[in-house]
Amino acid sequence: MRSKSLFRTKEIITKMSNPSEFDQSYQDSSFIVVRYAIETKHRQLSQVIENIAFGMSVGTEHLVRNGHTELYYPTTFDPSFKSEIMYVQSVTARKVLVDIALNPKVMDIELCGVPLLLNFIAGDTFGSAYGAEYIKLIGLHLPSSILETFPGPQFGLNGIREIVGTRESGRPHLGLLLKPNVGVSAEFYANIAYEAAMGGVDFIKEDELLVNPTICPLEKRVQAITTALKQAHDRTGATVLYAPNITSNPWKLKDLAHLVIRLGANALMVNFVALGFAPVQMLAQDSSIEVPIHLHRSMHDIFNRNPTGISLDVITQLARLVGGDQIHVGPVIGGLYSSDEVIRYTSLLKRPMEHINSSMPVVSRSSTEAIRPTIEMLGQDVTILTDAEVYQHSKGIRDAITEFRANIEQVVGYSNSRSL
Repeated sequence: MRSKSLFRTKEIITKMSNPSEFDQSYQDSSFIVVRYAIETKHRQLSQVIENIAFGMSVGTEHLVRNGHTELYYPTTFDPSFKSEIMYVQSVTARKVLVDIALNPKVMDIELCGVPLLLNFIAGDTFGSAYGAEYIKLIGLHLPSSILETFPGPQFGLNGIREIVGTRESGRPHLGLLLKPNVGVSAEFYANIAYEAAMGGVDFIKEDELLVNPTICPLEKRVQAITTALKQAHDRTGATVLYAPNITSNPWKLKDLAHLVIRLGANALMVNFVALGFAPVQMLAQDSSIEVPIHLHRSMHDIFNRNPTGISLDVITQLARLVGGDQIHVGPVIGGLYSSDEVIRYTSLLKRPMEHINSSMPVVSRSSTEAIRPTIEMLGQDVTILTDAEVYQHSKGIRDAITEFRANIEQVVGYSNSRSL
């Protein structure tokens, strides 16, 4: 790789409105390219960036002297293993966006996966010794040699449509989050599931807090809900995707997956932020687990909302790579993130990525008023997940779901002839 000096005026990026989009010249690159937003108050930016480029590859040497850490660069190493600074864009006098290229030879990604990748690009890089007051990982380009080691979604967007039976219509899916989080019986949830299925729901998920409480054990709950859904299927002929939450210790995951599938669950749910990327990939690569994986993302705010951290662009991209068939992208209306950000996360799940299937984006906290803007902004390849509007409906869950789905179909111009 040709070494590039800092702040070369002809090669500065003049506009970087989408942090997850990279210059076309990167697309054929054999290098990992990492984009950071870096801010410093006291140190020279060029030196901070050089420190980070060394630190995230061949490393730096630290010596504490008189209460302060002195940083040294190693002198003996294969130069091809050192990261190179590709581009720098000034945002303010003290803040820049920078692209740093990392040679994939530094890691055995097939053996070590996302855990080691994150060690390189988001580990000690965030340490105070490099001199950045704030540093955020905001974009990631992975070359073919890295992408080929990841399974991606086993079913993906198209596979989920095949299961639910919407390949031909192409309409958005309607999902329901089971509420309350905890504190009710398995039979209570089963009744909700039955009524929702009779109303025309496509997807039912559990809350991230609901796994195996004493009042509603996992096995009993899944048995009750799948029985209720089978009864509804016998009447409607429609398939409802049901994802019980099996977020747990990694060594328990496969056993729980096999248990709920044996009981009739046709999907799985895990909170991948709390669980980690590698256990999700373990499930996705297991040939005996032949159901879609729904990825919930609660706890992501500790990475994304602060000026030092990892953006949801990168988190979402990695979630797709390790095998998330359905992945949350947040609400279009009423959430913490702008509609432009939600559009960006959705694009990351659906844009072409070699052999990697597209994931189904899941828009949470949806209401009737959000249906049209959601579809206009994100398209029809989306699951619209609702909760409160259904549970607060004066005529009950079944009528609420029927009305919600009718609203979706009206927006997309799809005529449903279901008669129950």
